[in-house]
Amino acid sequence: MIKQLLPALEQNGIKEGNTMPHISVKMYPGRTDETKKKIAEKVRDCLVEEMQMEPKYFSVSVEEVEKADWQTEVVERIKEKELYIKADF
Repeated sequence: MIKQLLPALEQNGIKEGNTMPHISVKMYPGRTDETKKKIAEKVRDCLVEEMQMEPKYFSVSVEEVEKADWQTEVVERIKEKELYIKADF
C-alpha cells in the first residue's frame, strides 16, 4: 500500500521514512515490560499484515494510565469519529 503512495508523497517532500504509522496503546498499570513488549509486537504485526507494510515503518508506544485518571485522560480525549470499537463495561 505505502509503496504505491511513495511517488506522490515524495513529490510533496515526504520521504518513505516519514510515513511511519504510530500505534498508541493505553492501559491500566500493572503489566510487566515483557508483556507490554509482546502486546506491542502483536499489534504491530497485525497492522503490518493488514496494511501490507514492513515492520520497520511502525512505532508502538504503551502508556499506563491510572484507573482514577482513565475517564479524563483516555475516554474524554477519544474523538467519536475515530472510535471504531467501543468498550462495553
